[in-house]
Amino acid sequence: MHANWAFSEPGRYVLRVRADAAIAGTPVTDTADYVFHVGELDLATPTTLAVAVPQVRFGRAADLVARITPEAATGAVSVRVGSKTVTSSLSAGKARLKLPARSLKPGEHHLEIRYAGVAGIYAPTVAPVTVHVVKAKPTVRAKAPDTASRGSRVTLTVTVTAPGLKPAGKAKVKIAGLKAKTVKVLGGRASVTFTIAKSAKKSTRNVAVSYLGTKEIAKGDAKKLKLKIR
Repeated sequence: MHANWAFSEPGRYVLRVRADAAIAGTPVTDTADYVFHVGELDLATPTTLAVAVPQVRFGRAADLVARITPEAATGAVSVRVGSKTVTSSLSAGKARLKLPARSLKPGEHHLEIRYAGVAGIYAPTVAPVTVHVVKAKPTVRAKAPDTASRGSRVTLTVTVTAPGLKPAGKAKVKIAGLKAKTVKVLGGRASVTFTIAKSAKKSTRNVAVSYLGTKEIAKGDAKKLKLKIR
């Protein structure tokens, strides 16, 4: 070999050299590898991310907490959520990424948490995570008169609330001894009217109200009421 040679492309090259000789008349062979890095050598410290993923409830914001190793790494961590990118700066090896309310529908979502790195100091890295989003939890309330006369009409109102949402869907209302009715819920409210027959017996009846839920809001029941027929 001779010294008048050069590399034509950047990259990592391994030169393997073999030497043959004889020692006391005995042939011997040995090899050695020489590694050449051609071009800019990336001396950035490797990094890893660990992400704490909470259960996310639709309608509420949630935090993903990313911790980086080494803890001294600086820079920013980001995640793509739908059409938005959420970014947070590292502090003491930790970054908190806030997922906006309603940004992910109920179900399972696969996201990538990305650390951009710092050129020549800390290498970039990516951590895949799975986020489970559950339906919003409703609060269902019903209101009805305490008493009703036989032969009269009774109107019940239903209110459904859920954080950050205006519930729609349907509610089912049942007065013991009468046929149940299903009504539409619009903007979190609904009302329904029952007619008490003149022939109805004097009694105290249970009133049950159930919200039937939607793709985004879970089912829920109101506290049972009592209606006195007189």
